[in-house]
Amino acid sequence: MEYPQSPVTGNPALKTSLQHNLDLNFTKISLTTGDLFVINFGGTAIRNSVVTNVINQPNLLSGGAGTVVQETHYLNTNGVYSLNGSYNYSKSFLSRKLLASLRGGIGFNDNISYINSIRSVNENWLWNQGAQLTVTLPELMDLSLNADYSSNKTNFGANSQINTVVSNLRLGLNGRVCFSPGLIFSYEGSQIFNKGYSNAVGNNPTIINICLERWLQKKTIAVKMQCFNLLNQQTAIAKTISGNIITDIRVNQVGRYVMLTGNIKLNRFSSENRIKKSPI
Repeated sequence: MEYPQSPVTGNPALKTSLQHNLDLNFTKISLTTGDLFVINFGGTAIRNSVVTNVINQPNLLSGGAGTVVQETHYLNTNGVYSLNGSYNYSKSFLSRKLLASLRGGIGFNDNISYINSIRSVNENWLWNQGAQLTVTLPELMDLSLNADYSSNKTNFGANSQINTVVSNLRLGLNGRVCFSPGLIFSYEGSQIFNKGYSNAVGNNPTIINICLERWLQKKTIAVKMQCFNLLNQQTAIAKTISGNIITDIRVNQVGRYVMLTGNIKLNRFSSENRIKKSPI
């Protein structure tokens, strides 16, 4: 569907875009201690990238006095590229009963758009940092505490809109408790703080999920009851930027619900009944 105030015009003379990618990664794992270190670097460059050219024209339609028609055209340009890097480090303590992890990354995107046929270079910076602490007591319980922070900043070029910064802080808690070998209770909770969105979109939801699992008949039958989004606050929000247009989006996801499932193991083979291979 095309709107009279936002017409879109194609360009049959567009050239094929060519994308070049470079990825480097290094991984080190200790089999004795379980320590892990991972680092990644990557980059992308696009030749003949297809970008938009938004042209503002006076609205000459009936009843459109004082308004503007935004015409969207497409053209090829060079100079679009991105760079990124990330790491993940985990170290265990107390015979692997305690695991501490750090993770993070940084990215840079150089995007180009045209407004009224004037070239605009938009620099986009992204970075994130997270930490997690996990305690594991076999056959008893496990507990995980985590925190993640991310930031997305866009510096617009000349003749465009003001700079924008969007940030997100997520605090989480999850784990499980084994009341007996056949009865397990698990839980997951998180508090999310969003910043940089319009008042009509932004929210700071609290999300809680719980599960009760029961094993019967020597662990051949399992019954699981799961409760999702107990506080009915789960939503997805996003900010999109296209040329000189910034859009805040909020989507209400599936509300509070309960799911009951069952599982029956019909495996009748044991380690004593192995199939012997016949000689060739």
